[in-house]
Amino acid sequence: AEEQGTRFMERPLHIGSMHVRLWDGSYIFEDLMIEGISPESIPFFTAKRIVVSMPWSTLFNRRVVFDTIELNDWQMHVEMRRDGKQSFPKLTPRGPRGSPSAWTTTLQYVHAGRGMFTYQDHNTPWGIVARNLDVTVARPGNEYVGQARFSDGVTSIQGYVPFRTDMSSTFKIVNGRVLFDRINLKTEGTESVLNGDVNLTYWPELMLQVKSTIDLPRMRELFFAGDTFRLSGKSQFTGTFHLFKEPLPNGTTRTGRELKGTFFSTTAGVNDFRFSDLTGGVRWTPEVLRVTEATTKMYGGNARFSYSMMPLNAPGVIPTARFDAAYENVNLMAFGEVMKLDAIKLAGRLSGQNLLEWPMRRFSEHSGKGELHVSPPEGVTLMTREMPLERIRAVEQRALPAGPFSPLTPFEPVPTGADLYYTYGRDQVEIGRSRWATESTLVEFEGRTAYGGDSQIPFHVSSADWQESDRVFAGILTAFGVRTRAIPIGGYGTFDGVMTETFRRPRIEGDFAGESMRAFDVTWGTTQGHAVIQNNYVDVTNVVITSGESRIRTAGRFSIGYPRADGGDEIDARIEILKRPVADLRHAFTLDEYDLDGSLTGEFHVNGKYLTPNGFGNMEITNGVAYGEPFESVTAGVRLEGDGARLENIQAIKGGGRGTGAAFVGWNGTYSFNFDARSIAAESLAAAKNSPRPIAGLIDFTAGGSGTFDS
Repeated sequence: AEEQGTRFMERPLHIGSMHVRLWDGSYIFEDLMIEGISPESIPFFTAKRIVVSMPWSTLFNRRVVFDTIELNDWQMHVEMRRDGKQSFPKLTPRGPRGSPSAWTTTLQYVHAGRGMFTYQDHNTPWGIVARNLDVTVARPGNEYVGQARFSDGVTSIQGYVPFRTDMSSTFKIVNGRVLFDRINLKTEGTESVLNGDVNLTYWPELMLQVKSTIDLPRMRELFFAGDTFRLSGKSQFTGTFHLFKEPLPNGTTRTGRELKGTFFSTTAGVNDFRFSDLTGGVRWTPEVLRVTEATTKMYGGNARFSYSMMPLNAPGVIPTARFDAAYENVNLMAFGEVMKLDAIKLAGRLSGQNLLEWPMRRFSEHSGKGELHVSPPEGVTLMTREMPLERIRAVEQRALPAGPFSPLTPFEPVPTGADLYYTYGRDQVEIGRSRWATESTLVEFEGRTAYGGDSQIPFHVSSADWQESDRVFAGILTAFGVRTRAIPIGGYGTFDGVMTETFRRPRIEGDFAGESMRAFDVTWGTTQGHAVIQNNYVDVTNVVITSGESRIRTAGRFSIGYPRADGGDEIDARIEILKRPVADLRHAFTLDEYDLDGSLTGEFHVNGKYLTPNGFGNMEITNGVAYGEPFESVTAGVRLEGDGARLENIQAIKGGGRGTGAAFVGWNGTYSFNFDARSIAAESLAAAKNSPRPIAGLIDFTAGGSGTFDS
């Protein structure tokens, strides 16, 4: 028996023991083994016990009938080596058949229980271990029919996470072909129904029709175990799986493999993003996995993409993954909600494309390029470098909003347009000439950034409304994790500079120019200078502010917003003022109750807090009026002491006379003073001008006191 079996299969056959039960014609084989490709290989087949029942009576009719074949505790191992050789032995006669034999052989029933089947393709590599395998084949009529099932199997594909596999099937056998009318295949994350056939004569020829339901979250866990992104939803796959003997250019053969078909998902998700009506084609061979003609609907728009991994199974070559996506007409406001841009809502339609490539399992070495375009809502005119002066003048004519200033970012969606061009690699993003605009703000930029780290981005800003621009910038920064509040500012102008360091803690340096600049509820006029912005500070040099004949020069540090979260100083600056109306300065420092007007000239060094500053300087007020009393000029030394301003060595000239004194004005509305006046012309007093009788003479007086402006 060993010799005949070895000769027929062209593979060594070993039988531990064999005996016959004469009373029922049963042959019992124990410890049977068919060797693998080589003596060192895992055996192709082993069985602890095989019982073959053959009634003797049929031999008189020249019929060999196997009533029953029972196998228990058996294992079959099929492997495909890298050189193309496979371990499946020859199971059919080789060469042409001779003349028909007078003898016939019939098999009535086969049952193989407690078995295990393993398949290992060393080229891909992939394999399956089918445990608890139970196979039954019977011939109730003129054809062989059967069923097979296994449970607690394991499938391994390349270096991915192995997953459990269970199967049940029904089939029939016709002329060396196993025809499956139904295979129920269940794995971790998929449930499939298959049908097709296995051609044992031309093994490994196999063709199956496949319909699968795929659980995307579990697929992510199995095939992208090292990544942190999330998948959601289910997908339907319809296609074919084909195994075949494939000749190679070097003259060898291998087991070819092709899985191809189409997929569809009503709703699929990646992290918080959702895609509806996702469909496409897929083809998987030993060399390449390719997704083609994939389309989906997303947030009011459409997207299409392709994906590939290749070359697979090339010795010494790391496969490259390539994801190429294009999208159009995406609702930016809906997309922003998914991005959790709660601090700002942008209105527009998003289109663009992105190419991403990376070596498999080395995503940190990714590279790619892309472009992004945002079209604003219909009827919206976006800001350009040309100032819309008519619109600016119309806005200036409107009254300022009533009530206190709100530091909140925009409530209503901000109409937006943009064009962004970029390439990226492992360490940084290169930004081509790009722009972003709203109705009142234009930003043009290019440069590079280490994904928000080390950055060098030159830019230009044109703003028709610095208040709108500030609110939008604050909203964008807050949305991306840098919590920022709007500050009260107004006017229009430009800023040309460069952003360096990190997005979270940027350093911005450049030159600015503005018109109708407004801060501290005062319109200061035309402004220009140089600024460095970092850590919510502005360090300025060569700043000149002009309005009519007045001029202010300043250099130093100013906080963007107050009070500061870090408790730091808000101002440390030197300020030169020429002929500025005192009313503007009183209003800026919330001293409107202090009834003093005129034209102020002076030099000051101010530091500390905006509302409680420290510092020193000197000043002169000309053509002034204090509490209704005009005067020619007043000079004084100034000391800012946190809780108020102290005026020292006051020298006042009025009506040909002179007065001297000192005063303290508290920011809380209190005051104290002393004043000595000599030779003041009586007729220069405001009261004298309103007297029905002429008043003349020289007045000397001494005055002093304290109180509050309210009293």
